[in-house]
Amino acid sequence: MNDTEDRLRTWAQVVYACYALWLITSGLSGIVGAAIAFLKLNDARGTYVESHFRDQIRIFFWGLVLSCIAGVLAVTLIGIPLSLLLLAAVWVWTLIKTISGWIRLSERRTADI
Repeated sequence: MNDTEDRLRTWAQVVYACYALWLITSGLSGIVGAAIAFLKLNDARGTYVESHFRDQIRIFFWGLVLSCIAGVLAVTLIGIPLSLLLLAAVWVWTLIKTISGWIRLSERRTADI
């Protein structure tokens, strides 16, 4: 373990914290977290933290895509229940990925991709 990996690990923890806040507030913290992960990805090449940044970027974009699909579904009356179900599934999936990733990071293991 070196100083660079320690700093990168701290940044990955910040991203997980942003995602946790995002789940609670639905604010801009998710965008901030994804931006940090994207900006730090190159610095993390060849370390176990790289897998966390990649997974964090995936979490954000899959959540965004599925939320947009839910938004389109919500436009139709029959799609409202499906939209709410999809949004709930995205929320639970993001919560699970955030918690499991944060735990794996604290154990200095690669992300569960």
